[in-house]
Amino acid sequence: MARPVDPRCIACVQLSVEEARQQECWVESRCHRRRSHYRHRDRLRRQASLQRQQPIVETEPIAIPSSYAAFLVLYRSSKEAPVHAVAAEIWQGSTKIGLTQAIHTFGLKAIPQHQAGARVEPIQAVIAELLNTLRHQFNITGFEWEIIELPPSACPLRPCPMHSSES
Repeated sequence: MARPVDPRCIACVQLSVEEARQQECWVESRCHRRRSHYRHRDRLRRQASLQRQQPIVETEPIAIPSSYAAFLVLYRSSKEAPVHAVAAEIWQGSTKIGLTQAIHTFGLKAIPQHQAGARVEPIQAVIAELLNTLRHQFNITGFEWEIIELPPSACPLRPCPMHSSES
């Protein structure tokens, strides 16, 4: 529920700025804003009410060509934590097709590889290989900007050190 309006502020709206500053309740850091709010609130409320009452025009849905998209799925406990496993979520339009088989990334954290004179992180090489597979199967040329991060406990692979108690 909104706070009640201070009647002194309503009376102050009718005064000029010089006269309002002479009032004992004047606080420089807040009174200008309040005076403006109280002076214009009826008009702003009317405008908001009219906007809420405007009918929503029904339009035909836009036909978007159905193409495939892929989201990179990283299994890790936080952004700073090492990656436990990598997968990709495949979508066709607004329908989720599925999740690729996850790939464990054990031992790939600290061993940089050199390919064609360039230094490539091992995790990036695994992700590039996954993208190459998606390119051949679904004609996907890159992952979407959003990355899906799941905790390592959600890793679907078995055997997995995160699920050592299971068989």
